[in-house]
Amino acid sequence: MYPDKFHLTKEQNRRFAKKNLVRLVFTNSRFEGVNTILPQTQTIIDSVSPAGVIY
Repeated sequence: MYPDKFHLTKEQNRRFAKKNLVRLVFTNSRFEGVNTILPQTQTIIDSVSPAGVIY
């Protein structure tokens, strides 16, 4: 069992996840071999297809 170092409430944890969603998706997509840059990932998350990216 890992100790809770940050003591975040559920609401704080949700806010943190929403705030960092694009960066988390971008980082994980790099492991999958997706070659996009962070602004393109933001565009994809916003449901708009960026030019030159096929997903």
